[in-house]
Amino acid sequence: MSRTTGALLHRIRRSAITHNFLAMFGTQIATYAFPLATIPYLARVLGPVHWGMVAFAQALGLYLSMVVEFGFNLSATRRIARAREDKQQLEEIVAGVMGAKGLLAVVCVGAIFVLQHFLKSFQQYGIIFWAGTLSGIGQGFSMLWYF
Repeated sequence: MSRTTGALLHRIRRSAITHNFLAMFGTQIATYAFPLATIPYLARVLGPVHWGMVAFAQALGLYLSMVVEFGFNLSATRRIARAREDKQQLEEIVAGVMGAKGLLAVVCVGAIFVLQHFLKSFQQYGIIFWAGTLSGIGQGFSMLWYF
């Protein structure tokens, strides 16, 4: 390996872009690998009825995360990239996005209270229903758009 190639590789390894790429890549791998390991086990242990309840709660959580996220992963990321040098503007963007997500989360929780009243099967298993709700809202508050 020549001296210039070694210097280039050293610069690439120390680059912030390389570290950010590897961190995001690791996050994506974990997002897919963890369910692949746990879903077959849970389906076998819980049985069809209880696994169906868990699957419904997860689906509900995913819908709620889409409502709370509301496309900020696209729009806020662009605004953050444009204002990356202005700390005051970054703070305003983060506060605005998190405030909007908070308002959407409150609306979702209100809708869930109404929905739970009509879903008779979840009145007995309310903990699963609310776990899916809180999981989805928490996922909607992800800060990946900022990074």
